[in-house]
Amino acid sequence: MSDNIPFELQGEIIKWVDVKSLLKFRSVSKEWKSLIDSPEFAADYCVHQSPPHRLLIRFLWSQAALDGVIYWHAFEMIKVDNGTFRHHNLIMSFDLNSEGFEEVCLPDNLARLYKERLSIHKRMESLVVLEIIKTGTSYGVWMMEQGVTKSFTKLFNVTTWDSHFFKVHGFLKNGEPVVSHGYGSVTLFAYDPYSEKFKDLVIIGRCVSLSVNSYMETLLLIDQ
Repeated sequence: MSDNIPFELQGEIIKWVDVKSLLKFRSVSKEWKSLIDSPEFAADYCVHQSPPHRLLIRFLWSQAALDGVIYWHAFEMIKVDNGTFRHHNLIMSFDLNSEGFEEVCLPDNLARLYKERLSIHKRMESLVVLEIIKTGTSYGVWMMEQGVTKSFTKLFNVTTWDSHFFKVHGFLKNGEPVVSHGYGSVTLFAYDPYSEKFKDLVIIGRCVSLSVNSYMETLLLIDQ
């Protein structure tokens, strides 16, 4: 920006630009960085921008985000012939762009399982359902076909090599499941579905505090 423009006026002008541009402008000069980082500028910026309302969603069940859509495991109570009720699993989705909700139906064999035996995850660029076939020993991985909300294909099973308890926590970038093995103190392994072999990731932790999550690299600063 031209040095002929007073600094105070420069500050008023940049209050109208977007956040990503402001982050870049912090590198222009020490004066701009000091201005943009100041609480007074942040307060005025919010007034000038009049940002649209944002939706914050918190899930207690498993969830995954894919292509601007958030999916989460849900269930409903279905009345059966004898007058009792049973759980019926399904997947709900929320499109962040259209702000619309949709229901994704599961195959009958998955819909009828106890809700605790299912979880959903992102595997590479696909949504998958993780089925507990037998607690601590065997899991099934089902993939939702792209563009077909009611079609699921079983990809493979993950089965332990001995009698020790194990659990599938998520997936690596290459699609291999990440599993923990053992009681109390557990070790993380990657499972190759083609060779059916486990690779030690040399990560050890306590099962009660172990969590595996995916992340995305960003230029946004944590403290801003």
